Amino acid sequence: MADGVALCGLPLGELTVLVVTALGYLAAGDVAFYYCQRWARRDGVMGHY
Repeated sequence: MADGVALCGLPLGELTVLVVTALGYLAAGDVAFYYCQRWARRDGVMGHY
């Protein structure tokens, strides 16, 4: 994007790495949220500030 290249103008390999990386971060965040939510529910602190 720094050189003025549009997202659809990226080579297929770079676009694939971009999508896989984004999905990896999304999955890692979802797993972390799931386990933190389970932990909070088990300790009974959901909704407490």
